[in-house]
Amino acid sequence: MTTRAIGVACAASLVAALIGAPTFALQAASVVESQDKQRYETATIKPCKAEDQIPGPGRGTAGGTNAAISPGRFNVPCVTAEQLIYLAYAGAGAREDERLLNQNPGAASDEKKVRGGPSWVHSYRDKWAIEATAPGATEREVLMGTMLRTLLEDRFKLKLHRDREEIDMFALTVAKGGLKMQPMKPGECDPDMSKPVDPSAVKPMCGNMNTALKGPNTSWMFAGFELSFLASRLSGTLGRTVTDRTGLKDEFIIRLEFHPDDNTPGIKWPPERDADTSVPQAATIFTALEQQLGLKLERVKGPREFLVIDSIEKPGPAAPRPDQR
Repeated sequence: MTTRAIGVACAASLVAALIGAPTFALQAASVVESQDKQRYETATIKPCKAEDQIPGPGRGTAGGTNAAISPGRFNVPCVTAEQLIYLAYAGAGAREDERLLNQNPGAASDEKKVRGGPSWVHSYRDKWAIEATAPGATEREVLMGTMLRTLLEDRFKLKLHRDREEIDMFALTVAKGGLKMQPMKPGECDPDMSKPVDPSAVKPMCGNMNTALKGPNTSWMFAGFELSFLASRLSGTLGRTVTDRTGLKDEFIIRLEFHPDDNTPGIKWPPERDADTSVPQAATIFTALEQQLGLKLERVKGPREFLVIDSIEKPGPAAPRPDQR
């Protein structure tokens, strides 16, 4: 079970493994504008100790980086340069109009989203932790976005550009039989997000994303989301980009039950679950979407954007502020 939340509400302490790591500090002349760029007032970059075991996919808030902000502060525990770049330019730190076309901004970074550069940029054995202050700044797009970009450009000497490619994908459309759910009406979901989530509640919690096992099936219930969110969730489940072409901007309470199979590689499904006969086995995801929601997935080709690193260096000590020279 997962619940949508703003994963940048409070700052987190850095992991104990960072204690004693060498520290380089960044001092900028201005928090808001310096040479037409927004900068942190202070920023510390720590190279993390090499890991003996390469971890799995990123988990946690802000695309798996566990980056966090609070008024005037930003920090991120040990992450790769690739993850920092994606966070700042296209992930949680980017404005909606800065997101990469047909890439899931909430998912973790990978080498399809950020390409090029030396191998250390993408290596799990070369990680960095950042703690920064910016008195007066509160906006996520500033603390995680524009200021982090300036830090990467100043300290990592980062230069990059965007590119795109044509790929096979799915288009989410309304089926010929028409949509089988109605836009959510005011009061149909519970706005009180302070209480524990109850999947059996008659009125679902607004913004709740509930994923459950139901016998041999997977059950989804999303309350108060546009169909573009469903397309994004389907992208991760199907292992292929799904673009929303329904043309609908309403919010819905989406309930879907389906049986995972080879077409849903994003769901790890042990074979023994198929022996569970407590409920009848549901249709596959393609059929379930049409039967239960009136939606259809069509195979199409479309553009996908990605970031390309032109040049980058490992960070060294920061240049002194002009008033300290």
